[in-house]
Amino acid sequence: MLQELNQLCHIIVEPLRDRVVTSLLQASLDGLLRVILNGGPLRVFYPGDAKLLEEDLEILKEFFISGGDGLPRGVVENQVARIRHVVKLHSYETRELIEDLKSASSMEMQGGRSKLGADSNMLLRILCHRSDSEASQFLKKQYKLPKSSA
Repeated sequence: MLQELNQLCHIIVEPLRDRVVTSLLQASLDGLLRVILNGGPLRVFYPGDAKLLEEDLEILKEFFISGGDGLPRGVVENQVARIRHVVKLHSYETRELIEDLKSASSMEMQGGRSKLGADSNMLLRILCHRSDSEASQFLKKQYKLPKSSA
């Protein structure tokens, strides 16, 4: 992919280069977000997976910075920040996510967010991909969702 990106950057006129590469970065991050939130019923995560996801995010970030030859670090950091928060949510234990989801519902009615800084939809999506019986039982009981593959 690096060769293709280099070729693309040589073809594109300078003023458009950063816009095109920034769009590629956004698409890559959207793809990662889709995998970790909408990966289907067989895509499950454990709290320990957050470290691996953070490492993947860091590799992706450095790829687009490209040792100073790519996008400005600040531009990349701003784009990555929106995904980093979701990755961080994956690091919490199931019990913490459930408690936060319960409080998030009432906080949203008042225009606020949960203590973990997520909305109830985000927390629910993370719990749907959590590979443990506690999450499955909670989702089945509270939301009448089928048990996960855990």
